[in-house]
Amino acid sequence: MLLIPLKHENMVGRRWPMVTFTLIGLNILLFLATHWTIERQAPEFAEVRLHLLLLAAEHPELKMPDEAQQFVADFQKAPSGSLEAGGFSVPSTC
Repeated sequence: MLLIPLKHENMVGRRWPMVTFTLIGLNILLFLATHWTIERQAPEFAEVRLHLLLLAAEHPELKMPDEAQQFVADFQKAPSGSLEAGGFSVPSTC
């Protein structure tokens, strides 16, 4: 069992928790930096997945990695008329 001392009996002053504030600030900065990176990459990722589906439909004889094969299989199992499979939605053009 690990005990972390929070205070002692003769404590007269209290310091600001600078390490905690530093960690919170660092986490906020890293979150904001990665948030915009993910937002920028999301359309590119969707386009790659769409191309994967199109290639799998046009060339079913091609061998795919297991993850890609699973994605295509999940899409094929989706109800007809639904363009969503595995959290991926294809934007409709009509």
